[in-house]
Amino acid sequence: MPPKSGGGKKSKAAKQVTNKRRRGFIDPDLRVSKRQERKDDAKFVKAKFGNFQGGDDAKRRAETETASASSSEDEDLENALGRRPPRQRTHVFKNFAQRVAEVDLDVHRTAGAPRVDPLQGSACFFHETLVKCAELNCGAHFSDFKREAEPLCQSLPMLVLHQDEVLRALLSRLVPEARHSLEALLSCLQALARDLRGDFEPKAFELSVNALATLMQTDIAREPEILEHAFQSLAFMCKWLQRPLAGDLCKALRKTKKLRRHTQAHVRVFAAQAVAFLLRVAPDANDNVAKGVRALLAEAASAGSSSKETEADLHGAGALLAEAAKGAAHGLHSRAERVLRVALRPGRVGKSVGPESERKEKDSETDDADDDDDDDAADARLGRASAVAEHAVAALCKHTRRGKCSRMWSMLLGAARRAARETCAGAEDKEDKDKSAADSEASSDEEEEDETVFVGKDETDSALCRRAARAHDVVACAVETYRGARVEDYRPLFALLEKHTFPALRRARDAALRNQNQSGKTVGARDVAIFAAAARRLCLALADAHDVVAGASLGPESIRGAAKSWSAAVTHVAPAEAFAFLEALNDRSRRGSDAATAALNSLLPAAAPALVTLVESSGPNEEGAVDADAAATLLGDVCDALLSSERHAAGTERDDQASALLARASPAA
Repeated sequence: MPPKSGGGKKSKAAKQVTNKRRRGFIDPDLRVSKRQERKDDAKFVKAKFGNFQGGDDAKRRAETETASASSSEDEDLENALGRRPPRQRTHVFKNFAQRVAEVDLDVHRTAGAPRVDPLQGSACFFHETLVKCAELNCGAHFSDFKREAEPLCQSLPMLVLHQDEVLRALLSRLVPEARHSLEALLSCLQALARDLRGDFEPKAFELSVNALATLMQTDIAREPEILEHAFQSLAFMCKWLQRPLAGDLCKALRKTKKLRRHTQAHVRVFAAQAVAFLLRVAPDANDNVAKGVRALLAEAASAGSSSKETEADLHGAGALLAEAAKGAAHGLHSRAERVLRVALRPGRVGKSVGPESERKEKDSETDDADDDDDDDAADARLGRASAVAEHAVAALCKHTRRGKCSRMWSMLLGAARRAARETCAGAEDKEDKDKSAADSEASSDEEEEDETVFVGKDETDSALCRRAARAHDVVACAVETYRGARVEDYRPLFALLEKHTFPALRRARDAALRNQNQSGKTVGARDVAIFAAAARRLCLALADAHDVVAGASLGPESIRGAAKSWSAAVTHVAPAEAFAFLEALNDRSRRGSDAATAALNSLLPAAAPALVTLVESSGPNEEGAVDADAAATLLGDVCDALLSSERHAAGTERDDQASALLARASPAA
C-alpha cells in the first residue's frame, strides 16, 4: 500500500517498498509522492556515495572542540571567581543616563601636531569643513546652507568680509527639524570660529552660545549623540578663542551664562565641561582667576525666580568649579588650587555678574563700597556661595580617589580653622587665639596668608560666626560623600573639632549670652544655632564614616576616643539643638551603628545631665523648649542602648549611674 501524499505514518508494506527503492529495485507500478521521492533519493545517494559535505563536518567538529575548550576556560574562571562570570552581550539596551555618561567632550588632546593651514584645495578651514561634510551629509538643511555659503568662502578674506551673512545663515538652521544636518552645521560653526578667531569673539561667540541654548530648550536635549556634537563645537570655540576669552573671565562667563544655567542637569554639566577650559588656561595677571570665580559666585548668588531655578544656578556654578579643578587619573588639576582657594573663602559676594559688579568689586578693595548693602541680603548671597562650594567639593570627591586629593583636604581644613579662629576672637580671647594658631599645621598657615585678601576687614562677629558655620558645612559635605571614602586622614578632622570648632562654639555661646539684650552686629542665638548645626552635621558625618574599618577609618573605637571632646555640642547649645544631636545619634544606634553607640557612650557624662535638665525644666511656653516626655524617652533609649552594649560596657559604676538617671527622670515622664 503506497504511503499517503501527506507524509503520514508509513505502513510495513510501504517501508519495505522504500527499502527496495534504496537498494536500487525500481517498481514502475509504485506510486509515491514527490516529497517521498526526494527523501528516498537523498538517502540513497548518501548511503551509496557517502557525505559530500565533509568540510562542514570538520568545521562542526572544530566548533565543538572550541566550545569545549571555552567551557573549560569558563569553568576555571568560575572556580577562581567563586561565581559564574557574567555573560558578554554584544547588543545591550542602554538607558538615557548610560548614553549621557558615554559622551566625550575632550577636544584638547590630539593624536598629532595641530595643523596651522587647511588642506590643499581650500583657502580656509571653513571651506575645507564645508566640502568634507558635503560628502558625508545629504540633509536638506545642510545642502541649502552649502548652496548659500559656498560662494562666500572661496578665500579667507572673502569669508572675513561676509562673516555676518555666513553666521546668520548658519545659526538660522540650528533648529530641531534639522537634526540630520546638525552634526555638519556644528562642525562648520567651530571651523568658522577657527578662521575668524578675534573677529568671532565680540559678537558671534555670544550669538552662537545663545543659539545653542535655544536649541537645548527643545527635545534635542534628550539625544546624547547630538548633545556630544553641540558641546564639542562649544569646546572647540573656547579652544580657538581662548586668548580673548581667558583674558577676561568675567566677560566670558557673562556670555555663556544662558547655557550654563539650563534647567536640565546634564546640559549644565556639559556646558561646565566645555567652559572649564577657560578657567584652567586663564593667566594669573591682574587677579584674573580670582575675579572670574567671584563673578561666578555672584552670578549664582543672585536670587532666582523660584527655588528650582536657584538650585539649578547653584549646581551649574558648582559643576563649573569642579570641572576646572578636575585632573587626569582621578586626581586634581595642577591649577585647581587657585580656583578652590577663592571658592572656599570668597569674602563679600556681589549682586550680579556684569560691568557694574566689576566696578563695585574694584571699589570694595579700597574703600569698601558695599557698606550700605543690607546685611541679611549679603548673608543670603554668602550662603548661596557656600552652597556652590558644597556642590563643587561633592563633585570633586566623586571624581578623585584617596591619596590624590590631599591638597583639597588641606584647603578645606585650612578655611575651616581660620573661620573658627576668627569667630568672636576679641581682645579677651587673644591668648586662646595665639595658642590655637600655634597648634595649626604649617600648610594651613601658607593658605591663610593667601586667603586674607578675600575676607572683609570689617566683618561683624555675627557674619564671622555664620562664615565659620558654612566653612564647616563644606567640610561635612566632603566627609558625607561616599561615607568618608575620600578622606585622607581623620586625625586633622578630629583636631579641627577639638581645637577650633568647639572652642569657637563656646566663645560664640558666651558672646550671645552677654549680648542677648542687644541687636545688630553682635552674635545672637540664631548665629550660634547655625554654627552648632554645622558642627553637629560634621560630627554625624564622622560617626557614619566610622561604622566599618575601611580606607582611613579605624572603626568605632576611634570615634569613642574622639567623641569625648564633643561635649560642647550638648552643653553649649540651646536645648532643642542638644536634643536634635542626641536624637540623631540615638537613631543611628538603634539601626545598629556601632560608631553612634560609641559616641553616645563617650558623651553620656555630658548628655545625661543635659537631658535630665531638659526633663525637669522644659515648659510649654519657653522658647526653644523640648517636650519633657520626648526628652525622658530619649534618655531612656540612650541608657538602654548603652546598657545592652556588652562589647562596650563601661562597668558597674556606669550602669549604676544610668539606672539612677532613669529613676530620677521617671517621675517627670
